[in-house]
Amino acid sequence: SYNDADLQMPPDGKLSEKDLSLFGEWIKMGAPMPKASTAATIPSEIDFVAGRSHWAFQPLIQSDEITFGQGIISKIDSIIDQQLQENGVQNTGRAPREVLIRRLSLVLRGLPPKWSEVRQFVEDQRVDAYQRLVDRYLATPQYGERWGRHWLDLARYTDETASWLKRTDSAFRYRDWVVNALNTDLPYDEFIRYQLAVDMLPNASTSDLAALGFLGLSPTYWKEPRLDPEVIKVVVAEEWEERIDTIGRTFLGMSLACARCHDHKFDPVTTEDYYSLASILANTRLVEMPLLPREQRDRVLGVMHQIEIFEKEQDVLKYASLTAEGDAKKKMTDRMAVIKEEIEKLKADTSGFDAPRVNAVLDSAVTVRQFETFYTALEFDPNGNVDLHVQLRGNPSTKGAPVAKRYLELFSPEKPSFKQGSGRVELSDSMLKDSQWLIARVMVNRQWMHIMGTPIVRTPSDFGFQGALPSNRYLLDHLASELIRSDWSLKSLHRAIVMSDTFCRSSDIIDDSRNNDPENIDRWRYSPVRLEIEAWRDAMLSVSGSLDLQLGGPANNLIDTSNNRRTLYGRINRRDLSTVLKLHGFPEATGHSPKREANVSPLQQLFVLNSEFVRGQCELIVDSINRSLNKDHLIQTLFQTILCRNATDDETLRSVAFVEDSLEGGVEEREVWIQFVHALLMTNEFAFVE
Repeated sequence: SYNDADLQMPPDGKLSEKDLSLFGEWIKMGAPMPKASTAATIPSEIDFVAGRSHWAFQPLIQSDEITFGQGIISKIDSIIDQQLQENGVQNTGRAPREVLIRRLSLVLRGLPPKWSEVRQFVEDQRVDAYQRLVDRYLATPQYGERWGRHWLDLARYTDETASWLKRTDSAFRYRDWVVNALNTDLPYDEFIRYQLAVDMLPNASTSDLAALGFLGLSPTYWKEPRLDPEVIKVVVAEEWEERIDTIGRTFLGMSLACARCHDHKFDPVTTEDYYSLASILANTRLVEMPLLPREQRDRVLGVMHQIEIFEKEQDVLKYASLTAEGDAKKKMTDRMAVIKEEIEKLKADTSGFDAPRVNAVLDSAVTVRQFETFYTALEFDPNGNVDLHVQLRGNPSTKGAPVAKRYLELFSPEKPSFKQGSGRVELSDSMLKDSQWLIARVMVNRQWMHIMGTPIVRTPSDFGFQGALPSNRYLLDHLASELIRSDWSLKSLHRAIVMSDTFCRSSDIIDDSRNNDPENIDRWRYSPVRLEIEAWRDAMLSVSGSLDLQLGGPANNLIDTSNNRRTLYGRINRRDLSTVLKLHGFPEATGHSPKREANVSPLQQLFVLNSEFVRGQCELIVDSINRSLNKDHLIQTLFQTILCRNATDDETLRSVAFVEDSLEGGVEEREVWIQFVHALLMTNEFAFVE
């Protein structure tokens, strides 16, 4: 534009007298920047009628609306096989029993079966042998550990909370609560309510307060007391955005945070919707909550609030005393000593003050207040209420229209406002009442993904207009209907899927089927799935016989080669993720992770080759077998232990040749077997669910 004569500055000629007069008046006023009108509102251009027509926001297609084939036991199989028939694709048939039990065990428990379990199942001639196996695995404590880890990816779980928080050793209680909730088959609707508002529910137990870790472990940032108040407001707004994003993508499969600065570009979500949800968070604070009965808990929380006020005064005095002199400095020092005594007295006189705590949230109005020219702080009022406004363009300093605490207009057209405290209970109720179809679809899609390897909707946390279409809408809606019909039982859903012929199919290749459906979208076979780092490491510990099956407790160090607990219990740090986890595609705990991305690199193979941990498991396996037996027998034993099957004749011949050649080459006998075990642990067969 500089080369455009009509746009070059300054323009030719003198400004008009009117323009000069306006500039003069503006300068006399102090040349203020124009402020956005708080009364002005931008009319919404979102067409909610059209938005509600989107497939994901529509009612579920009921099972009785689906035409089923003949002779098929499972409705899942009926829907799948109908699609196969329409597309002219042939399925592979049922997998061998030794393959099936390993697949089932890894999917449901994250651990391979013992060889004795494999042999028992293969020889079991009862008609319901497989169903018995499914029920047994669903009832094991390891089920909750396996499926709990899937959930923790969504909840961006971390063991290391911010170092400036009072207590940083409580995060594991949220992880353990998730595991226990899944093991006891807590209905999914209650699972949601507990994580958003269990502290407000009348019948919840004290131990259930740990569920609030979903919000209580949110990323949070230090608000430096000497920062400008406007900067702190921005930091607080960023925290709200992260929590809204996590709630939206986890439960609804919607990117609600995109509406912070403007109406959502693609989905029917307004900026007013966004700030209505933010209003809930503006009246909710992160807190380390004592695990105590309600009355005693409230008393301790009150004392904690008093101590917090004292500590803020301490901070002000400490900073001011740096430049004070004489009597002023002495008064400040004396006052700080008195405050210290008051704090210690409050702690000593309050029963239950030292009770275990959990990372949680609590209803409390959160405001930014500048106490002195040099001191700014967040102020929390347990009995207050913050009335939030739309923040124009996402800027906390530019207020738009006021908003009420409420749910999304897309699902609640009447826009009823929330009246109870922060609104967290009403939010969870509205979600489950007004958008239960979407919530069910999103959850069953995640479960199908973890069982079958790929989801029905390939964007598991985006069911909006930019998300993928379901590969089989009838299947998705049938599973969602069954989840709701079973009172939101996840174990019932898992049982239905793994009992299907679709799950039990062989992973063999049929050339014609592969040509017609190379990506296996129609599920004509079971596609092999690479084990995540947790299941792979746990499987290695399991086959070596060293796995510690103790449930729960504080996190430990995965780098420690003597650590034989499940990988679920390895320490997760948002700022410094363990090298072992990072190397194998473990998601960063800084935000919601919808699915693990395929991750294969040379560094992973180097880890398997050179890791002291892997070497240690090989030694344990070799030292556990009777090496005085003949080589054929030893080879069969190792195949059975590690791969859960017998070696073929060809594999036995080649294995014997390897052992004999190594011995003739001067390799020590124990070392030969260690190398052989190492080779089996490095196979794709061990690293994949076949």
